[in-house]
Amino acid sequence: MGTSPRESACSFLGEDRDLILKHLNELLSCEAFAQSRRSQAFLRYVVEEVLAGRGSEIKERNIAVDLFSRGSDFDPQCDSIVRVCATEVRKRLAWAYEAGVGHGLRIELPVGSYQPVFHFEETDTPPDSLPGMRPKAIAAHHKRRSVPIIGLIAIGITVFLVAAILQRQISSLRASPLDALWRPFCQQRLPVLIALPAPTVLTLRHPEKESLLHFQPEIPQSEVRWRTNYFVGTGAALGAARFAEQLAMRHQTFYIKFGTNTTFSDLKHSAAILLGAYSSPLTLEIVQRFRFRFESDDKQHCIIDSLQASQHWCIPRQESAEAAEGYALVSRLLNSDSGHPILVVAGIGARDTQAAVEFLSSSNYFDSFTQSAPRDWPRKNFEVVLHNSVHGDVPGAPAVVSSCLW
Repeated sequence: MGTSPRESACSFLGEDRDLILKHLNELLSCEAFAQSRRSQAFLRYVVEEVLAGRGSEIKERNIAVDLFSRGSDFDPQCDSIVRVCATEVRKRLAWAYEAGVGHGLRIELPVGSYQPVFHFEETDTPPDSLPGMRPKAIAAHHKRRSVPIIGLIAIGITVFLVAAILQRQISSLRASPLDALWRPFCQQRLPVLIALPAPTVLTLRHPEKESLLHFQPEIPQSEVRWRTNYFVGTGAALGAARFAEQLAMRHQTFYIKFGTNTTFSDLKHSAAILLGAYSSPLTLEIVQRFRFRFESDDKQHCIIDSLQASQHWCIPRQESAEAAEGYALVSRLLNSDSGHPILVVAGIGARDTQAAVEFLSSSNYFDSFTQSAPRDWPRKNFEVVLHNSVHGDVPGAPAVVSSCLW
């Protein structure tokens, strides 16, 4: 058995075109593609472009604009969405064909190209037994019978190249600590919850009186009001954006809830990412039973080590100036009481939460932690205490000051 690759649009007329479209629909509905709408859309786009005679126009920029709604300022050096999706489609095609999808035709997306190639399989059955065989298939049949070794060599080379590419991709995934960090949250059937706290904020009832209040030692209670579930801290907002990006890159769906709208019942339905500390009662409840937890009094906010009472990291409560340093707690719980993975990202202050977000979304920071961790850390729960400096509204680089894995 051999294959006859075709790329030119002029070849896809009548029966060939119908066969390609039928096979495309079979691929899009199979298990390998059913769970990824983005991969479905990508494969349909490139196939239909070739069938429409626009194969030469299938470029990275055109795909980004037509399929992913990128603007005319799309920069492939900064946005890898097309390359990432193409790699995913190649993997899903391999899975589909390994599962036995398709007979008589295969679609290939060659590495380094976004223009698909169609391989029509032709049988060695004698022509007399196939009265409906097209003349071009019969001619190819007689031609291949005289040199079968060439087909075998071609198949062997193709198998070797595919195996090498898959092995390189697998090695790349294993070599990436960030992939190992996020993998438990990217194998979820249901969308992952991203929970943002909503700190209670005092606002002026009459904003136009703000200048007068600067000259008063106290603000009358009648001039302020409590606002709950209305504002979101900058640290949590950055976390929602960065973590949504990490999940989307790995084709995991997610949804976002705010403030007191998030309860433990939500955690029982799906994996969750909890942002914020003192503005998130749910975070304080979750970490309370583990080694590192938050405590505060009238003078300071702290992260304490429940196994070593002398070890704690505190920031004084300050009314007139921002702290020059801060601390954050990161907890990844694979086996939580909810039955689903939970990631807690909580800083004593908003800038500290930002630093923790950077730690979990930048390979420069997270890789340094895994280098000193046990080799099997991806299968363990862990807690990490981070320290960072604060420069105005900008946190410094996060540094690990203590950790625990189990």
